[in-house]
This record gives sequence, structure tokens and C-alpha cells, in this order.
Amino acid sequence: MNAPLKLSPAQVKQAADDAADPQAIVRDALARLPGDKKAIYEDEVIDALRIIRRKSGAEYERLVANMKGQRTRLDKLTKGEGSGQHQQDTSTDMILSVAREHATFAHNAEGAGIALIEAGGHREVHMLNSPGFERWLRGQVYAAHKVGIPDQALKTALATLTAIGTFEGLEIETHMRCVKHEGAYFLDLCNDDWQAVRIAADGWTVQDRPPVYFTRTAGARPLPTPPARGNIGLLWRHVNVPKDARPLVLAWLLDSMRPDTPYPVLELAGEMGSSKSTTQRRLRALIDPAQVPLRGARNRWRTSTSPPRTRRYAASRNLSSLSAEMQDALCILSTGGGYATRQLYTNGGEHVIQSKRPVVLNGINGVATAPDLIETGHQCGVAGHHGKEAPGRTEPASSVAKGYPPLHGNARPALQSAGIAADGADTGGHAEANVGLPALGRSCLHCTGWQGGRVLTAA
Repeated sequence: MNAPLKLSPAQVKQAADDAADPQAIVRDALARLPGDKKAIYEDEVIDALRIIRRKSGAEYERLVANMKGQRTRLDKLTKGEGSGQHQQDTSTDMILSVAREHATFAHNAEGAGIALIEAGGHREVHMLNSPGFERWLRGQVYAAHKVGIPDQALKTALATLTAIGTFEGLEIETHMRCVKHEGAYFLDLCNDDWQAVRIAADGWTVQDRPPVYFTRTAGARPLPTPPARGNIGLLWRHVNVPKDARPLVLAWLLDSMRPDTPYPVLELAGEMGSSKSTTQRRLRALIDPAQVPLRGARNRWRTSTSPPRTRRYAASRNLSSLSAEMQDALCILSTGGGYATRQLYTNGGEHVIQSKRPVVLNGINGVATAPDLIETGHQCGVAGHHGKEAPGRTEPASSVAKGYPPLHGNARPALQSAGIAADGADTGGHAEANVGLPALGRSCLHCTGWQGGRVLTAA
């Protein structure tokens, strides 16, 4: 014989409440409401509203719409015990379940969380605090459950995922666009397949899953997949660079893809209308295309060094002058450095920002006047137009884009030959940017077959 079912007093009350007709109770209270303002606050009515709200949010909304001026109080009275926290916890658990199913989590040396995502046969790498990861996570949750993510639940989930990456995940090193690894250079194409180009002494290849971890910013744009053959000579149809300065510009371009060396600063100077900004924009598009390729000068040392943490190049246009502080900042940025400041006004923590980025400037007159910037930089005078349209100034963007893939097909072998050769150059024990550039320029001349031109404007 089966033992009798034992119910707790709370379960008995819940069963009795469910057996009653809560809507009839509420309608009776509404009928008495004109003459009895307290009818809707009777315990029986509140219990009925609580049952309706638990079973059907839509029906609850329809009923309380008839109770003008009472909505806020009724919402508080009918809110289930712990229901708000329970709903948030349920949303957070759902987000965490989806995230951990489709990604693994790690951290960098600074303790920032990183997501490694397997998607469509390739691997994506996102910082957990990046817009790219939030967009991916929202998309995955919607695809799995057809719901959006509440902001508070997302904030809690991100904090938990960061803790998972920090205390359970591996420590990995991330890079932006370029890195040297085991004797080879890797260049992130920033395409949808997350491919990278490996460039070494034995040749160059496009790799679907590179051994290094690249992260991207929202403003990064893809490079074209390089063809097997190309022609670097096509570059000069699209930019205004005098023939004798082309080896210098090419050496700067290739050196910008070598993050293991200090970067020289390139300064384009020329008269108004000589395609300085156009040349600067197209040079950058060869190695680091971006949503906003050129920006104005910043007026503070801190703001000039911190933004490059979120972008690969520091490119400023239409400069008329640079303060001594800004020139010092550009020297530090190109050779590697940063600054430290108090993290919060309420504690003794220190916030450190360190970066090293290629720098390119343009203006009508040269703006480098500080000895350190003059030593680090190279000025390239663009050709004057003398009443004629400067080369490439009015060329359609589609024409430029069409010529870029062949350029990339030849730029990789140039870096392969020139960059690897320059690695073996005798620098005399110095780590200055200008020491390696002549060797790189000579290698460029050799591998491209040029017979003229200069590498440095001044010694």
C-alpha cells in the first residue's frame, strides 16, 4: 500500500490558492473599487494578483491597467519573494552556459580577460571588455534562446567570465596586426576567416590558424588576401612620392610591420594640394587599413600615447606645429614607452599604459624641431603640383582598391627578403630606430632591383 502523500502547510496553501479563481476575486474587488478604495489591497486580492502575475504577465498587465494610480504599489506588493534576484540569476546562468559552451577563457599578463572562440572552422580572439565580444555573446544567446540579454545580467556574466579566465584559464599574449614569433613575422589580415600571413626566410604563406593570438579593434579593416605574384611598383601610381625618396618610404612601410624593432617616424611635407593626406592614407591602407585612418593632433602627452593601445598606427594630418611635450611623446611612442598614473583617487593603485606604434605625420612645413624627434624621424618632401593635379589626388577609390592586392603580393616577398636580411645587420649594439633602417632600405633596393634613390634624407 502506498504511503499517503505528505504536504507542507505552505504547499497546502499554494494548492488552495491555485484551485480558487484568482481572476474572479480581482474582478469582484474592481467592482467594489468605486465605493471602497481599499478593496484591491485586501490580502485575498493581493494573493490573487500575485498568482495571476506568476502565471501570466500579460493578464496581470491587463488587470492593473484598470487601477489608475495604484500600479507602483501593486507591483511591489505582488512581486514574488526573491523573484527579481531569481530572474537575474537565471539570466546570468543562461549567459554563462552559452558562453562556456562555445568559447574558452584566458587572460593576459595584465589580468584582462580573453575569449578564444571556435566559429565556422576558425578561431577568434576577443578581449572580454570589447564591443566585439559583447556583440558575439548577445548573438549566441539570441540564437540559442531567442531572447535579449539584460544589461545587469550581462555585467554579472562578464565579471564571472573574467574570473574564469583569470583563475582557471591560461596566460596568453595578444597582439595587434603584427608580431614576430619564432623567427617569422605574422600579419593579421583582419578578415572574417581570421587568417594571418606568415613571412619568413623560407617564404610566405597565408595561415588559417596562426600560432599567435591577434585581437582587433572596432575600427580595424581587412587587408586583401595577397595573390601569389604582385608588383610593388604599382604603389607609386597611387601616392605622391618623389622617385628618389621611394626607397625611404618603402623601408618605412616594411619597418612598420616589424614590431621587434623601434619604429622610425615618417613626416610628409609639401605645399597645399600636393596629396600629403591622400598619400598618408594610402600608405597606411597598405598595412593597417582603419575606419578613421588619419586624425588630428592631440594636445596632451597622455592622450597622444594612450589611444594607440586601441589602434595600430598613430597617424596625424595637417600639422602646423608640435609642442615640445608632444614631440617627446612621439619619440617615446615610436621607440616604446608609456606613462603611469594613480588608478583611482580613493586608493594607491597605479595604472600603467605602455605602447609602441609606427608614427606618420604630415604638414605644409616640417614640424619636427626637437633633436630627438629629428634623430628618430625622416622627412619626405612630396612633389609640388605646380598648377597641375597631384598624382593620385582625384583617383577613384575603386581604382586604388583594384591595384592593392597585387601590391600586397609583392610587399610580402619584399619584407621576406628585406626584413630577414636586415635582422642580420650590424647595429653596433644600438637599438635606435635609424640604425636598422639603412640596412632595411638597402635590402629593399636589392630585392626589388632598383638602381637609384636614397634611404635616409640626412645622417
